[in-house]
Amino acid sequence: MQHCPNCGWPIEPGNKFCRNCGKPFEDKIGETPPPPPAPPVPPDSLLPPPPPDEPKYVAWEDRQRLGFFEALWKTWVESVFYPDKFFSKLPFTGGMGSPLLYALIIAWTGSIVSSIYQAIFSSFWLNLVRNYIDRPNLPFNLPFVGQGFGLLIFIRSVFIAPVAIILGLFVISGIYHLICMVFGWSKRDFEATFRAVTYSAGPAIFAIIPMCGSPIGTVWMLVLAIIGIKNMQQTTGGKATVVVLLPLLFCCCLIILGALIFGTAIWALIQGATHSGYNY
Repeated sequence: MQHCPNCGWPIEPGNKFCRNCGKPFEDKIGETPPPPPAPPVPPDSLLPPPPPDEPKYVAWEDRQRLGFFEALWKTWVESVFYPDKFFSKLPFTGGMGSPLLYALIIAWTGSIVSSIYQAIFSSFWLNLVRNYIDRPNLPFNLPFVGQGFGLLIFIRSVFIAPVAIILGLFVISGIYHLICMVFGWSKRDFEATFRAVTYSAGPAIFAIIPMCGSPIGTVWMLVLAIIGIKNMQQTTGGKATVVVLLPLLFCCCLIILGALIFGTAIWALIQGATHSGYNY
């Protein structure tokens, strides 16, 4: 509500004279005052620059400049303990050789160290059995069996493990990418999925911890794989979880089905043997 410019009395709409002092109003009274002028816009040169996008970078693929061990250590720490930040700046492309080499070094080292533990534990248990079983007519030689078992563990960890690791990385990456394609969740090609899987292999080094290292490392790798698939295929966390856990669920169903079939067969053999004995 406006007021009389002479006495300050409130002006009602449509009044031509002030009801208090009787002074006539000018035509400008009652008009809406013009809006205040807009503040001047500074030129583009004075505006703050927009924040730059974080560059896509992984230390392991810059090992020629950083050095082999420094690049390996930085990549391992970032991928294992800061996976969201690591996979958000992991390049979608750049080749599969470097990530394959990284995963092979980590997983192979864990396999070799864990095989040493297995050889020590197996020798301990075989020696324990040999102390309690001392029969000259045994069909095998326990010391020879212990040496042969340790040799098999060594051959497996040194020669078979790297081939199995490489094949496993490609098979797992292929399964994950196939699931993404089937459900329509793949925004990138197979290389992006492969890089997510290989750079999720950091916790495999936990196999050097006896007893609990391998289970902890396996669960941790699954979590990293989910985060990696989410960022590299640009999907949601729930969809990435389905991609990673669906093969495990399928394998568990196959194991349960195989156990049921095996148990049924054993039960049928027992029932057949029992009936044969009764007939005899």
